[in-house]
Amino acid sequence: MVPVRDWARLDAYHAILLPGSKNTVASLRYLRQSGLAAEISRAVQRGVPVLGICGGLQLLGREIHDPHRIESGDCPGLGLLDLTTTLVPDKTTRQRQVPWQGIRLGGYEIHHGQTQAGERVQAYLPDGLGWCQDNVYGVYVHGLFENAPYRQQFLERLGWRGQTTGEWSAVVDASLEQVAQLIVESGWII
Repeated sequence: MVPVRDWARLDAYHAILLPGSKNTVASLRYLRQSGLAAEISRAVQRGVPVLGICGGLQLLGREIHDPHRIESGDCPGLGLLDLTTTLVPDKTTRQRQVPWQGIRLGGYEIHHGQTQAGERVQAYLPDGLGWCQDNVYGVYVHGLFENAPYRQQFLERLGWRGQTTGEWSAVVDASLEQVAQLIVESGWII
């Protein structure tokens, strides 16, 4: 995993992960101001898989409505998923067991958004927990990569041949800590 802090061409990347955000609208503004929003769109057009997790899912949608001014007001999304999110005062926080391709994935939800799917997206996870549109995926479930079958399938779609191991979760935890620190340092958290 390679964190991208500033504008960079994304031509060499095989996948793009957009993590959660404490302030999705501020993150969208940063992506646009830095030029990364345009790079992400170009990557999608080239067929690069993009996965948004929680706030990352909201970033990928058409619009974010913020009628209660929980964050920074209404904002157009990146428009890569036919979704509209409305931020609501009550935060969803719960552990989840999600059926996926004949198995159950463990994870958790923690978000203010209520997301409505448009006609162009398909369900990727049940119960309004995830959608896909071409090579763009968005999920509300954190921790999917801690599930070896999900991780294996994701890596295989990128052309990787091998077997994931349980030790990999320690590497993921360390990488996520790095990403979290980069987000804090970047000023995305307001």
